[in-house]
Amino acid sequence: MKKNSLIQMLLVLFSGALIVMVSVGLTMHTLSKNLEEKNTPKRVESALDYDSSSVIQIFGTGMVNSTNEDISISQELDEAISNYNVSVYHQKNTNTIEAQNVADIFVDAGFTAVGLANNESNDAGKDGIKSAMKYWNNKNILTEGINTSTDKQNIHRPFEENGISIVYLSFTESLNQPLGEQEQYLVNIYDDEKSLEIVEEARRNADVVIVSMYWEGTNKEYPSERQKEIAQRLADSGASIIFGNANNSIQPIEWIDDTLVFYSMGNVLTSEDDYALGLVGTVTITKHTVYDKTRIELTNPKVDCVYEKKDDDGHITVSFYDNNIELAATYADLIEVLHRMDDSIRIGGIQ
Repeated sequence: MKKNSLIQMLLVLFSGALIVMVSVGLTMHTLSKNLEEKNTPKRVESALDYDSSSVIQIFGTGMVNSTNEDISISQELDEAISNYNVSVYHQKNTNTIEAQNVADIFVDAGFTAVGLANNESNDAGKDGIKSAMKYWNNKNILTEGINTSTDKQNIHRPFEENGISIVYLSFTESLNQPLGEQEQYLVNIYDDEKSLEIVEEARRNADVVIVSMYWEGTNKEYPSERQKEIAQRLADSGASIIFGNANNSIQPIEWIDDTLVFYSMGNVLTSEDDYALGLVGTVTITKHTVYDKTRIELTNPKVDCVYEKKDDDGHITVSFYDNNIELAATYADLIEVLHRMDDSIRIGGIQ
């Protein structure tokens, strides 16, 4: 009996000692770990660890206003168009076979979008617009500015390039032939309220909003106060780039805060003059993403001149300006005009 009691006592003492040893071991391990963590510098996460960026190049040019089918686009200009993610041009009436054949040349060159809202959009009436849209609906190019229904006028779906979403819009300030009361949907006529609401909605749905704007410019070498007012309103509403045309003239370029404005890019091709002189403009767009926040940045804007280069047989090649003697004086004046509002815009370097 006494022997059993002794054994029980020894077991109790052994268990107690074991518990003490384990407790001391755990305490020392915890102290050691805390000391190690205290002396080890923690890695501070930076926003840069989650930063990413996407880049696209935008190309825009002036007005195509010709039914002369004996034309081509120079290899240098064709390659420039192909090198840009998004390329935009403007064209007047395309309701005739001749004008559509001209359009084919620019579509085949690889343009992404075409603006069709201008002062002549309704010259052939509703039937002319339907004929034009029948042609464009069979082409792989985004069209804006004329419509065959109210529903289609209200659709401005974003498209995406390299992770950057874009909405393209086209407006005209006036028409040679007014629209009927029940035909307001046919052409996108600029309005200080409705048009700006469209731009605001587009900006909510896309990273970048490109606007083609045909406005009434009274001064061939300088934007009117109304042009500048509309440009400011468009910029305030969310337009990223404005490619403008005012009576086919060439006018300066400027920044309005973060919005790049080409006030008037002239004619790339025309039936009206012996030589058409127009502009091409480019800009780089970068989308910075940090965590769940994004920021759009426009940089490196450039502008260059293109013209109708005619050979002895009358064939026209739309080309970059190449020191043509007949246009030398005009080109020199053009450089001065382009820098009247912002002399930081680079001239040349696109081709």
